[in-house]
Amino acid sequence: MSTFYKYLIVFILLFATLTKTHAQFSWKPKPYPRSRSFLVTDFQTLVRVNAPPHQRWQFFHFDTLEHVWTESLRGKLSLISDLGVMLNLNPHYAMGLSHILVANFGGDQDGLYGGLKVRFRRWLNQKNAIEFSPGLLMWGNTIGGTFKSPGLAASIDYRWQEILGVSVYVEYLLGQDWQDSAGQFGSSARTDNDLGVYVGARSGAIPGLIANAAGFAALGAIAVIFAIGSGDD
Repeated sequence: MSTFYKYLIVFILLFATLTKTHAQFSWKPKPYPRSRSFLVTDFQTLVRVNAPPHQRWQFFHFDTLEHVWTESLRGKLSLISDLGVMLNLNPHYAMGLSHILVANFGGDQDGLYGGLKVRFRRWLNQKNAIEFSPGLLMWGNTIGGTFKSPGLAASIDYRWQEILGVSVYVEYLLGQDWQDSAGQFGSSARTDNDLGVYVGARSGAIPGLIANAAGFAALGAIAVIFAIGSGDD
């Protein structure tokens, strides 16, 4: 069983435990005593504000360097699905766990990767809150390939009535170098570490749930299109 599915099972068990143990479960985030536990359905649209990392490729013929080029690995746009469950500890604080899925676009290599985050929330009043959520990025076409696993992620969000909000999201990924040779030819790649800073908007509750559903539907449609295209080849 892959690591992803193991963590997914743990997440499902945690969700089931919270919803069974606490009858005051809410599908929309609410502070205690209006709810004891609640669902997280965040969707973030973020833009990178700092320079992306690069990967430098070198190709050799025997010991002679034949060709060099550089790729910009990370795109400016990230769409993030953040689904989980939280438990109100008291009227002011809540904590929980969520699964994060990141789709990064606009670089020479688009990325789709995910992991788990721990969430800490401070309710400012009955409708608004501030949240800090650090976590680990553990799977995907970027993590474990171009970059080492695990990566680090953290976000700070201000939430206005759960419908809208602003987010600052940070990732730290360690670049993975490699080299290969076959007879008289050889190649190597050196990847920069990535400290990415993103800012943007987030939505939760019903709008976030709708945005997540639309995002997963779009990913499914893209996967089908690629599968059909591969079959035609």
